[in-house]
Amino acid sequence: MLKDLHGRLRPLGIADILDETVDLYRSNFVLLVGVSGVLNVPWAVLSALVERAEGAAGAIGAVFGFAGAVVVGSIVTGALTFAISHRYLGSPVSVGASYRRVLRSHIFFPLLGAMVLKDLIVFAPIGAVYVLLFAVAAAVSIQGAATGAAMAAIVALALLVPAAVWAFYFGIRFLLVEPAVILEQVGAGGALSRSWNLMSGNVSKGFWLAVVVYGVMLLIMLIVTGPTQLAIASKTMARQEVSRSLLAINTILTALIGTAIAPCVSTAWILLYYDMRIRKEGFDLELLARELDEKAREFRAQGAASLPQERPGPGHSPQDTDPNE
Repeated sequence: MLKDLHGRLRPLGIADILDETVDLYRSNFVLLVGVSGVLNVPWAVLSALVERAEGAAGAIGAVFGFAGAVVVGSIVTGALTFAISHRYLGSPVSVGASYRRVLRSHIFFPLLGAMVLKDLIVFAPIGAVYVLLFAVAAAVSIQGAATGAAMAAIVALALLVPAAVWAFYFGIRFLLVEPAVILEQVGAGGALSRSWNLMSGNVSKGFWLAVVVYGVMLLIMLIVTGPTQLAIASKTMARQEVSRSLLAINTILTALIGTAIAPCVSTAWILLYYDMRIRKEGFDLELLARELDEKAREFRAQGAASLPQERPGPGHSPQDTDPNE
């Protein structure tokens, strides 16, 4: 195990992280897909049913759907973080153990708070721009002040650029929030601070890793669900009724691909987390030293227990005993 850990726990480049991600995913496929699918699959089906509701029921369903997505996403992300980390460090783990870990109150609530706080910080500027655009559209429809509204819309659209830059930058600095909560058991604020410090000086690495990971995942999703999504969009634009079978197929494909992709994304961020700790804190040496110390204590305990416990005979002093006997 020590040799395997020594090979794994080393500074990783982007290519190394991607290679390790594929290796971990392939060697632990059943475990990781099981952890991801326990909640993702039923939630995807339930969300599809809610989306078909109309009127007040649809609005209420959308609100509860958003809140549920945040909670479900937090639980699944936390369980994946725990499972992937254990397998990366060579420890056995199960689907049930992963969920029991994340559902403990001192883990779940800090994790949920950290993820909500992170999303608020990352997407607040973009949300503000969209609120401004909505206000402009409402003003035009009510007062018809087209010229002033056009200028306001141009300003709002121009603000999207710095808002997007903000989202990218803070999103990268907060990539390691979930591992900090699950693996170090810090609170929401502590997790944000921990991720911010670990990613200091490594924003470009996190950015390019995110580009590759999300780019590949998006491509896979387009390949798998693109045909059904295109068919649904074309029928909707033509104001034709979308068949239930088409919607069901699209829901199943979306749920399956989402379940398969989630472990890959989580694995990449966990490997980045350990990479940052190894580079900045010597985590590999710390862990190996701890294991060697535990091995040494076990060896000494076993050695003491196996020594012959003989009482010296008459005229035989303890100093006369040969330690090699």
